[in-house]
Amino acid sequence: MDKIKLSHGGGGIDSRNLIDSIVAILGNPILNSLEDSAILKFPHEKLAFTTDGFVVKPIFFPGGDIGKLAVCGTINDLSVMGARPLALSLSLIVEEGFSKTDLEQILYSIKETAGDVPIVTGDTKVVERGSADGIFITTTGVGAQLINAKPSASRIEPGDFFIVSGSIGRHGAAIMAKREELGFSSELVSDVANLSSMLVPIFDKFGEDIKTCRDVTRGGLAAIISELSHSSDVGVEIHEERIPVDADVSGICAALGIDPLTLACEGRVLLAVKPEIADAVVLMLSSTEHGTKSSIIGLATKDHKRKTYLITEIGGSRILEPPAGELLPRIC
Repeated sequence: MDKIKLSHGGGGIDSRNLIDSIVAILGNPILNSLEDSAILKFPHEKLAFTTDGFVVKPIFFPGGDIGKLAVCGTINDLSVMGARPLALSLSLIVEEGFSKTDLEQILYSIKETAGDVPIVTGDTKVVERGSADGIFITTTGVGAQLINAKPSASRIEPGDFFIVSGSIGRHGAAIMAKREELGFSSELVSDVANLSSMLVPIFDKFGEDIKTCRDVTRGGLAAIISELSHSSDVGVEIHEERIPVDADVSGICAALGIDPLTLACEGRVLLAVKPEIADAVVLMLSSTEHGTKSSIIGLATKDHKRKTYLITEIGGSRILEPPAGELLPRIC
């Protein structure tokens, strides 16, 4: 039978068979031992540690699926801290009746996206039909922070430049376009991506001159840059005309009356850097697969502390506020 049963989570033969099939897809020497915890040896390194849960709907979307999203989200949370990802854990909550074929597809997606970052431990639970909407995933990651990387919002100073690594809002727009109840036929592709290979070299080259780095996820650019302004006690001015937004994203936003600055990305970051390295950072980002549309979008100021002003394309300005409430639930 090509369906997940409650017995797959019961610890017996069916459970063992399911675990064996998962290990066969994700297997490596550490995971294959099936110990209760993985013992990782990383001498003389400062470790970054993060965890996140993923409940995206739909599970499969243009450009990815819940498995790819879970790996990218956790690896990117490590990478924005200037940490080289070392290992991941994986927890699956699977609903009774879920397709084994779909589960295998998700696991292969996890393996491909993780690349050389091993899944070293995990857990699988099966819940009654109707309790989990298919599958939920929690991933935890550990990484080694580069010695000269010290990203923190508290380090932002007036004069620092803000850089976005690419066009914004694609993931949120792709999920909206795929939701059946909204009736769009667009095949807009999510920007979900593993950014480790882009960010680790940036931190390695520029070190402490990268003041902070954040992935632009829930709440979009508006939420992230407002949070940085508040945390650093500086004002921020950004220029609308410098913020890259693709035409297919802006088209959906116009149809729904949504500001693309509030839409989530899953493959974009916002950096605050010293002004003297800003052009070099953009050049380096632009040479990578996921940074081709990187742009300097504004700067930190000593005026209007803890507020972000958007300079509009027609020369006016308005305070940029984070979105109120949940614009689009279950995007990640």
